[in-house]
Parts: sequence; structure tokens; C-alpha cells
Amino acid sequence: MPIKDEADQVIGCLALAMSLKNQGMLEQATQSLSATSEQIVASTEELAASAQELAKGMELIDTLRKEMEEQVQRTEKLLTFIKEVARNLHILGINASNLPNKNLFRVTNETSLFIIKTFSLSWRYPKDR
Repeated sequence: MPIKDEADQVIGCLALAMSLKNQGMLEQATQSLSATSEQIVASTEELAASAQELAKGMELIDTLRKEMEEQVQRTEKLLTFIKEVARNLHILGINASNLPNKNLFRVTNETSLFIIKTFSLSWRYPKDR
């Protein structure tokens, strides 16, 4: 639509002005959309980095859990071994109390040998069994 002055001369166009206004609004909307898109990409990258850190943390926790389970199993084996030694020492003690004094030295010697053997085995026991 042409815009005319009092002398009926065309001095502008209304359609062109409205088109420039729409172009400005479209440019602003595009810039806003672009900024929002960049924020979404940045947030997504941060989320992905956080997820990777979380996965690493979970792997570490799983590794520590497995190590703790192994330690518990070794401790249980060692406790079983100590109970075995205590039971055998108790039996040797009962046998020694029923013997005449001349055989006490032999039982004491056997007990000492048993203790030495036990302690030399106990250093290897959790790994070997």
C-alpha cells in the first residue's frame, strides 16, 4: 500500500515498514531461541559429565565392596583356624593333665612344636586355603 503526500506523490510504503518490523521480531525470536538452545546444550553436557562421575563413583564403590567381602572371607577363615588351634590346644591340655609328671615334658614339647607349626602356617593360612 503506497503512502502519498498532499500532492499525491508516493513517499513510502506501509507494507515495507511492517515487513521490517516483523523481520526485527523474527530476528529477536531467533536470537532468543539460539541462546536457549545453547543453554540446553551446555546443561546436557554438564548432565553427561555428572553421569560419568556418578558411574566412576559407583565403580569405586563396587570395587571397595568386593574388597571388603574378600577381607570378611579371610577373617572368617582365620577365625575358624584360630578356633581349630584353640580346640587342639585344649585337647592337649586335657591329655597333659591326665598324664604322670614324667610324660608332662613330652606333652609340653609336643604343644610347643604344635604352636610353632601353627604360627608358621598361620602366616600363609588366609592365602593358601
